Amino acid sequence: MLTPENLLPEDVIRKWKRDQDRMYFTFRPRIDQPERHDQQAAFYNSDATGVNFLLGGNGAGTTTTALAKSVKLVLRDQPPPRPATPFWIIAEGYNMAMDVCWNEKLCGRGLLPEEEVQWDKIDWYRSSQNWPFRVPLKPWPGHDPRNYWVLEFKSYSQGRARMQASSIGGFCFVEQCPWELITEVNRGCRDYNFPGSKMAEFTPIDPFLSQPLEKMMREGTLPETWKVFRCNTQCAMEQGHVSKEWFDEFFGMLPEEERAVRMIGAFASFDGLIYPSFNAAVHTQDGVGDLLVDGVHHFRAIDWGSGPDNAMVCLWGALDSAGTWYIYDEYYSTDQKATYLDHAAEIKDRHKWDSKNPFHRDTYADPAAPGLMRLFTQKAGIVTTPAKNAVLEGINCVKEHLMISHGEPRIVIDKKCENLIREFQTYRWLTNRSNDQFTSDKACRPLKKDDHTMDALRYMLYSSQQSVRNGLSADRIVPKNMKRFVGTGLTRGEKEQGWSDAAHLLD
Repeated sequence: MLTPENLLPEDVIRKWKRDQDRMYFTFRPRIDQPERHDQQAAFYNSDATGVNFLLGGNGAGTTTTALAKSVKLVLRDQPPPRPATPFWIIAEGYNMAMDVCWNEKLCGRGLLPEEEVQWDKIDWYRSSQNWPFRVPLKPWPGHDPRNYWVLEFKSYSQGRARMQASSIGGFCFVEQCPWELITEVNRGCRDYNFPGSKMAEFTPIDPFLSQPLEKMMREGTLPETWKVFRCNTQCAMEQGHVSKEWFDEFFGMLPEEERAVRMIGAFASFDGLIYPSFNAAVHTQDGVGDLLVDGVHHFRAIDWGSGPDNAMVCLWGALDSAGTWYIYDEYYSTDQKATYLDHAAEIKDRHKWDSKNPFHRDTYADPAAPGLMRLFTQKAGIVTTPAKNAVLEGINCVKEHLMISHGEPRIVIDKKCENLIREFQTYRWLTNRSNDQFTSDKACRPLKKDDHTMDALRYMLYSSQQSVRNGLSADRIVPKNMKRFVGTGLTRGEKEQGWSDAAHLLD
């Protein structure tokens, strides 16, 4: 019988097999559920040129996914640029690199096809235990036969000095490591910087080791080319990747504050977050202002500030008849040279505001500065209303709006409101400790740091409750853009028709 195997040269056969939907890959990522912090497929397919981080829970599949992505890079995505191009796989210890990464995952689960390895050229550490130092792969079919990838296994215990100066084609860190190692190894990719070639996966159990990444995410200084993804152990259990018996036993024995770390890879110091239910994948989207409808009620909220550590903030929000908030813009300034009248001019120019329009409602402001309220009202023409400043009650009001109702959030934030989104992810309870681990204590007070958009949002949502009770919710609304009319409670048929009287929703 004539088959490709007995008609064609070996390298052509290998190329043909690669073209058959890459059928030698045994790994298939789960379909993403970003609202549940499960993004296995997004990480696996990411072509970011910076470091791709995969944070996940125990048993969530982070190690398998990172190693599968490494194999995809060297066998499918990126031809080797030179002879013996190193790709580093770096684990906490050499035992873990061999037993887990090589023997269990790459070989045992078939992530690395046997036919792609130059077995006669392996540099062995302990051949009797199948422990290699270096694993040369075969040259790519149809490319320079002198060039090939080499998988090199490293351990954190080797230290920074052993990882300097090397020019490598990519790397994969397995489990938490000292931050300086990621910095040093990343320097080794300067000659190539291939898309999707730099990976680090871990469960952030040790806050000290993950603090640099957490701080960059918290302060919005994460390099644009770096991407952070998550994996959820519960999603892995539901897909049969870990047993339900193990899942129930393991998480049943953990304290409540540790479960998010062990299940979705939340940072260990995130247990002090005031709004842990905020999820950017659920509560934010592009072009929120374009989704606004005729008849929604618009509000503004101001938190006074001046200088680099005390921002001047104004938020614009709209409330529809079903009780969903759309925060569609923010003004955020730390300009020390700007006067309050300068800020007022910027706010007035940002969006037209007609105090005679019944749909342009209150501008709530921090009542702690009545002089500034008079200045804005009398000199700038921005009529302000003292905000209700009951802190804990206001926080609870925001929490209620973050809850999902009928499958949709009750607050949607435009992605251009970067400072509001950032503060949602960092707003924490006050601690009586002096370090940077902000966890709640008996004081039950928010940390007064980087909280100005949080205060403004609280003013808007909590202070407007009386307006809502006084009949705001009975207005008729007509959508302008029906692509995603969030939070109206309309049926699919009503959305397609493009109209609805939503007053009955609150009867």
